[in-house]
Amino acid sequence: MQQFADASQEIAKVSQEYTQRLQEAQGDQAQQQEIRMEANDKMISIVEESGLDVDTFNAIGQAIQQDPELMKRVQQMAQSGS
Repeated sequence: MQQFADASQEIAKVSQEYTQRLQEAQGDQAQQQEIRMEANDKMISIVEESGLDVDTFNAIGQAIQQDPELMKRVQQMAQSGS
């Protein structure tokens, strides 16, 4: 769970950064596609560096969305773990 919490925090930062870049590239489809692919690669690297694989990470993410108690625990881990 701690691995998931740490990776989630990193992914949130990457997501913010790339969302901003996507907005700046508004109207340029090719550049937006490139930015999305780069963001995806970066997020996959973060997950793998955390010791999880992407499928496991996504499964945990889905479980958390359906379980508010679990979400609370992960948020607490993310805040205290970094």
